[in-house]
Amino acid sequence: MSFQGQSYVVLASADTGSLTVLTLDSSEILSPVDQVTDSLNTRFQGAQILETFTHQGDAYVIAAGQDNGLSLFRFLDDGQRVHLDTIADQLNMPINSITDIYVNIIGGDVQLFTVSGLEAGIGHFTLSLSTTASAQADVLFAQNAGQALNGVSGDDLLRDGAGMDQLTGGTGADTFTLVGDGSTDRITDFEPGQDRLDLSHSSGFIHVQ
Repeated sequence: MSFQGQSYVVLASADTGSLTVLTLDSSEILSPVDQVTDSLNTRFQGAQILETFTHQGDAYVIAAGQDNGLSLFRFLDDGQRVHLDTIADQLNMPINSITDIYVNIIGGDVQLFTVSGLEAGIGHFTLSLSTTASAQADVLFAQNAGQALNGVSGDDLLRDGAGMDQLTGGTGADTFTLVGDGSTDRITDFEPGQDRLDLSHSSGFIHVQ
């Protein structure tokens, strides 16, 4: 996949239940950028299918396997990914043990089609991504020193950096991503049921309060 002038390779491991992102340079050398392991909040254990696509300048990957569902991730400019949503299998959804995924952009809407290896029929979903690329949906990174980030309005994505950071999403459904830097970070306005907390980059975090 090519994004922001950089070539990326996305790998899924069915044995370890992990997704790995690597950069591919002009000398055909692969370098790891990011890795995430399946958890109770995602549905790609036993991953057997990946689908990447771009929409309004942003890049996404969908991962599915033998975990009765699928997960949607968004790529950041540095190749790391953020978990956006997970769809779990239900009685009216043929997404148990997905074997194929097809994405089509129709009239600006992202249409997702799935095929199950165990259930009859074709799954059809419309992904709501329009706010991701709006002028008010910001992607904010803290620098190496402690910093205060403020998303103000829109569905923002805020990621802390090294040092003690303060993250304020403002109005909208915001995603807060924390890294394991050994420092204390503060989220000032987390709204349960609306905002999202991404700890997949925080293997070293000690305490959440």
